[in-house]
Amino acid sequence: MRDKRLSIEARGLLALLMTYSDEWVFIKEHLQEIAGIGRDKFERVMGELISEGYVERVLTREAETGKLLGSTWVIRDDRGPEIQGFGSTEALKNRPPAEPTPGKSAPKNNNREEKQKGRTPLTPQGESEKEPSLFSEDPTPPKKPNVSELFERFWKEYPKKVGKPSAKKNFCRALSSGADAEAIIAGARRYAQSDAVQRGFVKHPQGWLT
Repeated sequence: MRDKRLSIEARGLLALLMTYSDEWVFIKEHLQEIAGIGRDKFERVMGELISEGYVERVLTREAETGKLLGSTWVIRDDRGPEIQGFGSTEALKNRPPAEPTPGKSAPKNNNREEKQKGRTPLTPQGESEKEPSLFSEDPTPPKKPNVSELFERFWKEYPKKVGKPSAKKNFCRALSSGADAEAIIAGARRYAQSDAVQRGFVKHPQGWLT
């Protein structure tokens, strides 16, 4: 974390990544929102972590055909050895990002990646045949909801429309703690139909989300 080779932004992103559990599935837009950075800066900072060995992308291929099935991100709190399949870290520093080509994706959300603090890959995620840029797995998937869209869906279902900024903050905090957005939205829908709500006793949304 005190590696002087890393920019302060890269150290901050690494610290954020290390707060999540090993099985956490990353959503790129959510990480950008939490970190307060745009897409280009996010990819530049993530590229810095990869080139210095703090983040490794493990590729998984089909045994018989060698077809690329997906990838898993391995997060380390100290620099790892040379990244398998990519050569030396020095070569990575000068490697331009590759442009993705259309490909068939695995069933999981193509804009998500799994984190792992070890060497054994987790279940691979969908990925195009050509090496994509960071966290971008398919240039032509169906539209994927970002955090703001997920919150708007929650807000539409919740029976009391007050304190929206605070509610959104608690919604994002719940997601970063590992809660499932779809489960929260479904819970809000059930709560709106509950006896307590029908009797007029409705919690403020920010309180319900804590």
